[in-house]
Amino acid sequence: MSIPLLTLMTSFLLLSNPGGQSGTALGIHFRAAQQTNAPESLELTEARAQSNSAVKLYQQGKYKEALNPAKRALEIRERTLSADDKLVLEAVRDLAAISLALRKYKDAEALYQRVLAGQEKQFGAESIDVAETLNILARLHYAKGKVDQAKEEYARALAIEEKSTGADSHQVAQTLFQLAELHQSQADLEKAHSLYQRLMAFDEKLELEGNTTVGDARYRFHCLLQKMNKHEEARELIQRNKPVVEPQGPPRVNEGGILNGRAITLQKPRLSDKAWAAGASGIVIVIVTINEEGKIMRACAVKGHPLLWEAAEHAARASEFAPTILNGNPVKVTGAISYNFVR
Repeated sequence: MSIPLLTLMTSFLLLSNPGGQSGTALGIHFRAAQQTNAPESLELTEARAQSNSAVKLYQQGKYKEALNPAKRALEIRERTLSADDKLVLEAVRDLAAISLALRKYKDAEALYQRVLAGQEKQFGAESIDVAETLNILARLHYAKGKVDQAKEEYARALAIEEKSTGADSHQVAQTLFQLAELHQSQADLEKAHSLYQRLMAFDEKLELEGNTTVGDARYRFHCLLQKMNKHEEARELIQRNKPVVEPQGPPRVNEGGILNGRAITLQKPRLSDKAWAAGASGIVIVIVTINEEGKIMRACAVKGHPLLWEAAEHAARASEFAPTILNGNPVKVTGAISYNFVR
């Protein structure tokens, strides 16, 4: 599978937690360790100091420097505490997050599997902590091409979130988006359609990941509708949410032609294992929106073999173009990129 998904996934997972408002990153594990009233041995004091150092470095974005103190904290706790002790589990989870930040995906996967087993034992198979880890593992497995496993993990996480946090929670919206994108990338369009329909009921300002909101995700739904030839539904979506689907801003030039020749950098697509095994080939047309700086804002494959759409969209988003100048000012441009997949 392609690297851009991993980059997106990492940006979502590695949110630092200096304010202590979220339990997603290292901060909650560090606070939990501090709050214990049990007597502490010299070794556990050392482990806490190492953990403290790892947290500080992690929050500063110094992931490589954070790795050794995180490993040291885990080693000490494993030696002095039982394997299922909460402090051991917290140290494993801290090390997993740092490994993910360093793109040590094999290590991160093994560590998160261990976290999952520990959470299921400590909190139960339907705890919200389990759902959080399932979401992380689903992204890792999807990026590694283990699509069926990722689907199962997302579906299980979604069921837990719906039960624990309610059908209209932020957690549910986030998982719906990830699962919808997974199904769209696998050309399972009807399933993606039903998931996106659910997502459209959420507040359009609700943040899903990074700078992506439900409002921004409407474009991906619009892209899906184009792929499914549901043109009337796509038009209705535009009319209901025109400021979202068609962003406000400087004038836009609708060139309507193939823009390959204007690219400063035209990224080559990487074929997925599934597309290769299926013998998929041919031309794929990707409709793109290029901003004033020449960066791709949006990409939607609308023609070509469905199993080639994801690779073409990722390649398009990684490409760069010369800015378009109109009356002396840079403007947005819409057009198309053509990719020819040859076996």
